[in-house]
Amino acid sequence: MAMRRYDFLMFVAAGTNQSADGRGNNHSIEASGGKLCDRGILKAQHGQDLTGIIIMPDGILAALRKIPPLTRFLCGSYVGITGLVLSNIVARDRVLYVARLVYQSFEIWRLYTSFFLGSFGLSVIFEVAFLYRTMDGLETGPYARRSGDLAWQLFVSCAAIVATSYPVNSFRFLSPFLLCIVYLSSSLAPPGTKTNFFGLVTLPVIYLPYLMLVLDFLVGGPRAMAQSLPGALVGHLWWLCIWGDQVGRPGPYANYGKAPRWLANWLGDTRDPEEQPSGVNMGVGVQVVAPRTTIYPNAGSGASETSTGSSGDGGSNAGYKWGSGQRLGNS
Repeated sequence: MAMRRYDFLMFVAAGTNQSADGRGNNHSIEASGGKLCDRGILKAQHGQDLTGIIIMPDGILAALRKIPPLTRFLCGSYVGITGLVLSNIVARDRVLYVARLVYQSFEIWRLYTSFFLGSFGLSVIFEVAFLYRTMDGLETGPYARRSGDLAWQLFVSCAAIVATSYPVNSFRFLSPFLLCIVYLSSSLAPPGTKTNFFGLVTLPVIYLPYLMLVLDFLVGGPRAMAQSLPGALVGHLWWLCIWGDQVGRPGPYANYGKAPRWLANWLGDTRDPEEQPSGVNMGVGVQVVAPRTTIYPNAGSGASETSTGSSGDGGSNAGYKWGSGQRLGNS
């Protein structure tokens, strides 16, 4: 009998699990929704022993589904590839970018894996947090309902990063990739927007890419900074060519930034495909909404006046006119 589909399965290490009553007889497992079920009943229902499987609650999968699709894919790729290398399941030299192996031995997967191989130690936490925050901000901000366009432009940008990294002989491209998307996000942010760099320093978001370059220099030296520079270059060209540097006007190559129809449909784009980027300062940040206005006719001239406030005593046509009211209990 085929096993019923559950929302999420996580295999745990083999061994004796403690049951609800504290005895080590391993007669119960955690089922969907957090309820304890008898092992024998589940075995009879599904035709196999489910010992060692914990079926996670529905909320975990629901939380993952709330993450935008492209952000979910990129963060999952980072966690998967970096996790396999850190756990010694996959050798590090099997996922690095080596031009000779890619173009002569046709190890094409290296073009993908080299963008998601992270560092070691605590840097892994910072990198995945930075990747998630930046991509989520782009995909829910200026690229809202346009995940296909973002994916297509990211693909072109990644190809440009590989090409422009040739002089510095890079073997992995995570640092320039992060710098590229941070540069674009910072350029699209409204003027004066500030960001908090992991609780360490608060600064205008436009300076964040330069701070990242300085940190690369301090941690890895001039070579590490040089390997990240292609990301800043590609990020600047991305912003200039697609979004443009003038408010209300798209970049000169905005039409080439539209995703193929199959990709847009696959990622569930709902924005009008003819809609164009509308210039700078359309990214993540505070959106200013004009205050509500009320139009009153001017009895003397036949014209109309607008007001956004309330009138004081004796005001003839400014704001809303409130009654005098009555005290509660009065007839």
